[in-house]
Amino acid sequence: LFRSGNILNGVGQTVTGVGSTVSGLGGGTPAGGVVAKAGDTVGRAGTALSQGLGQLGRSDDAVGDTVGGLPPVVDNAGQTVSSTGELVTAVGSKTPLRPVTGAAGGLVDRVGDGVSGLSGQLANVTDNGSVRQVTGQLNDVIVPIDRNVGTLTQRVGDGVGVGEPVATLTGQLGQGIKGNGSNGIGNGLGNTVAAVGGVVHATDGQQGSL
Repeated sequence: LFRSGNILNGVGQTVTGVGSTVSGLGGGTPAGGVVAKAGDTVGRAGTALSQGLGQLGRSDDAVGDTVGGLPPVVDNAGQTVSSTGELVTAVGSKTPLRPVTGAAGGLVDRVGDGVSGLSGQLANVTDNGSVRQVTGQLNDVIVPIDRNVGTLTQRVGDGVGVGEPVATLTGQLGQGIKGNGSNGIGNGLGNTVAAVGGVVHATDGQQGSL
């Protein structure tokens, strides 16, 4: 019954996998800190999606959980900016441009600190009871719509005879992409592809009414 949630969960896992991969690309280079923080930011965004809207239909407040996952994204974005400032400072530290790069790097670093500081303020908003009440109400509106649209697309797919073949194909493709599940990107992408079949085909446990 959670077709959209399954797809969004897979997308979130894929994004998280991309972030993890990016984080490991800059090791041993001057830009390593920037790349690692950028990867962490992307990974946090993927986690917010998979643990938020990716649980649509399962969580009482998938919308609020998504919003609640934004502060870590903002914090990591700020750390990425700060790392960029540190890189600018380091690059010019042994050159005649040191005064310029030092000042510029320090400025960028402070901007990053300011962005990171906003994450705490944002967390106070996203965790606020009134905000959660609104996101919970929005969740209650979205879930029935998602369920009814999903039931309709499944009826159409199964009605014209393409639902089960498509679901079988996407399931096989998804499993092939996942492999043994050791690769974060492949695992998330495979889950996404496999979940697409549920849009046009209902298993016995997914039969629903409009």
